[in-house]
Amino acid sequence: MAETFMYGPLPPGVKECKRADGGIVRFDPAVAAFGTMSKDKRIYTYMLVLPPFDPGQTAESYFERACKK
Repeated sequence: MAETFMYGPLPPGVKECKRADGGIVRFDPAVAAFGTMSKDKRIYTYMLVLPPFDPGQTAESYFERACKK
């Protein structure tokens, strides 16, 4: 699953950002899937971002914070 999500073409509705270090972050809000990989295409993280969240946080805000790293 991680390989398909991170290495495959960007599916409709999936958000992607590029970090300052060249890494990639992807998030699928439909199922709360979250993944990160290095600029060398090494997958570091693949998980579902599920509650409970810190107050005021959402799965999407988790993605947004990860993009800023």
